Amino acid sequence: MSAPHFHKLLFVFLGVFAFHLNGLQAQEAELTESQGKLIDLLYTVEDFQQRFGVALQNNPDFQFMEEDAYFIKVASQEVPNSALSRHYEAVSAAVASMAPARIDSLITLMESPHGAAIRELFLADNHYVEHGMATYVNDLVNFAWEETNRRDSVLFEKEFPYPLSEISDGTYTNVIAPGKIAQVERNGPVQTERLQGQEVKLELKWLNNSRYELKNPAGSLFPNGEPVTANIFHIDGDEYHFMVLLPNGIYLENILQRKSYTSYADEIKSFQWGLNDEYYDEFTTPLPQEDIADFRAGGGHGFFPVSESNRVTAKFSQNSNADQIVSMETSSGEQKEYQLYGTAAFQLSGKDQELQVFKPTAPESDYLFIPFTDLTNGSDTYAGGRYIEAKLPSDGNIVIDFNQAYHPYCAYTTGYSCPIPPAANHLEFKVEAGVKLPIKE
Repeated sequence: MSAPHFHKLLFVFLGVFAFHLNGLQAQEAELTESQGKLIDLLYTVEDFQQRFGVALQNNPDFQFMEEDAYFIKVASQEVPNSALSRHYEAVSAAVASMAPARIDSLITLMESPHGAAIRELFLADNHYVEHGMATYVNDLVNFAWEETNRRDSVLFEKEFPYPLSEISDGTYTNVIAPGKIAQVERNGPVQTERLQGQEVKLELKWLNNSRYELKNPAGSLFPNGEPVTANIFHIDGDEYHFMVLLPNGIYLENILQRKSYTSYADEIKSFQWGLNDEYYDEFTTPLPQEDIADFRAGGGHGFFPVSESNRVTAKFSQNSNADQIVSMETSSGEQKEYQLYGTAAFQLSGKDQELQVFKPTAPESDYLFIPFTDLTNGSDTYAGGRYIEAKLPSDGNIVIDFNQAYHPYCAYTTGYSCPIPPAANHLEFKVEAGVKLPIKE
């Protein structure tokens, strides 16, 4: 799913470990006891996380690759093995050249009531550590990029834990080449493709839950009528990323962009399956690796019964200053910036309702973010509220589907900074739709 990931990419790094810097002192025999003590007084885990976050955000290669789930997974696995030792090398360099008398004086000052202020000033401009962290992040990104480039998506076959064939019917678009967009329609064993006035019907046969064959009986699309094999290796919202093995042995990577389902039931089933799969999959889950098996064994997310009455068409009023930036408080105490894009007015539970609608500040964002709380929070759903994504309005209306409400990552694990819904987005009734917490026995 595209929108839930906008909270994840940085915090997947910041939440993978917890440590104290003095854990490595015994391994650094060249440091004196006084040097090690000064390091403990000057640096904390929070300092490391802040520097690490800044270094990631300033690394252009990380920004380029941050949407690649495999890249994130490789880098995340490497961080616990190397981040602490590299950081300790950097902070050691910052004090190694100091004379013993100077170190003793600094320790005395740091242990005084003025220590906190001195430490803040010291950290404000520390060339050694800033440079060391930037160098580490650059090495980390290069390592993860190399590993990602070695991956062959065809070999990276993933059999989804649910039958994609059951929700495959519907319409899609497929960009064949720049300026050439094929319209694709699936109906059971038949896939119809239309491009520039031409129509081709293909036989569609599912081989498992991620791989299928396409065959053109007339032989006009593929040489000698041989089938091609397609492997879906990643689903991101309505985008189905797949690799095709052509009869001539060439691999092509492409994306089917879903435009419609044949039924509302299929749309909700796709949402629920996709949300569970995100948490089951080691490459996309926010859960610690050791918790994935238990989450899967427990059946994943709980969901309220689906009712189409919980999908509402709201009248959208765009903010007269649609570029207005507001800060939303998060669970970690940090602030997250959004555009206050407008308000959505609708009827639900027999009453008029209104919710503020936000837009991520990234200019390429094509979705809206609606965080909300209701009277199920703390019992049937997460105490911190839930989120909904919506498409940009095109006709003055916006569709809000509470059946597709989901929890922030903070409902399941620690180490994330989840936006807290504003007070204006509290609904004074139970919204018994969308995701709910597992039943406690």
